[in-house]
Amino acid sequence: MTLAEVLILDWFQSLYSPTLNEIASFITSLGNNEIVIVSILFLMTLLLKYGLHNWALALSISAGGSFVTVQLLKEWVQRIRPETALIEISSYSFPSGHAAIGISLYVLIGLFIYRYHSKLGGALLMIIGCLIGLSRVYLGVHFPTDVIGGWIIGLVWLLVAYAYLAHHLQKEKESRPLYSRLWTITLIVFWFIYWISYNISL
Repeated sequence: MTLAEVLILDWFQSLYSPTLNEIASFITSLGNNEIVIVSILFLMTLLLKYGLHNWALALSISAGGSFVTVQLLKEWVQRIRPETALIEISSYSFPSGHAAIGISLYVLIGLFIYRYHSKLGGALLMIIGCLIGLSRVYLGVHFPTDVIGGWIIGLVWLLVAYAYLAHHLQKEKESRPLYSRLWTITLIVFWFIYWISYNISL
């Protein structure tokens, strides 16, 4: 741990308040395994049902690649988490899986929404994806370099998936009404899944 990381963690701790703690806990929970796994399974099913095989494969590449890379690096580096965490976690610290999935999953979904449905909605989801990683530093469960590492991993796999999409979507006929319905269904089901998971964890 470097001096810069200590100063950053101390600065975030100086911002602690019940309201900010609740907001950070909410944002970070979007990267929890139960929500991510169920959301990916649902999205994969929906994409395949509507014949969006390229997006389904891109989702598998981005989220799956990030997950495997993070797990391998955690076991290799075996970095211990900060001692001042607001929540208790037993796994290794580097890199941040939440930060990686925030980019590789939420930013990818945001790109889908931005392209086919709503630029504002897509941009907001991409911002939330980035904030998931930042919330981990605020809560003290990761060092800043853990989150940076997670962001880099997520971005690399996102770019791989996007490169695949850029090549194949040129041949795909776009149907905005279909994508609009898909986005609406996804939004409703995602928040239903989140509501159930969040209340079970209370």
